Amino acid sequence: MISVLLDGKPLFEWDGDIEEVNCMGASLAEVTEPHDALEFGKAACVRALRAGGFSTSRRNTENTEMAAITYLVLMADSTAPGKPGKFRDYLPVYDFAFDIRPGGAPNSFHVKAEATFKGREGIA
Repeated sequence: MISVLLDGKPLFEWDGDIEEVNCMGASLAEVTEPHDALEFGKAACVRALRAGGFSTSRRNTENTEMAAITYLVLMADSTAPGKPGKFRDYLPVYDFAFDIRPGGAPNSFHVKAEATFKGREGIA
């Protein structure tokens, strides 16, 4: 399970597995062509920060933005010492909270990641 926060406020939760992340990436590649799915995810984060949430009330667009943000944060390199790979690789073991916060420059943001071992508390 992942929780995505926007400047400390809940945006959405997603519960899926590694295979679903891989399928999400393939689907986003089709939807965002000719653009890169990760770049689309970055743009979705910037739009969400500006709007204080999803930039539209249309369900299909909101679902696409949610998938793009989910894919972006899970495909980021793990920041935990001794845990190489992507956050996606640790979905079977950890629940994650990703807090997307404004960066110092226009159109920039930072993502703070926290992991909780499934079934027990702990930061990874």
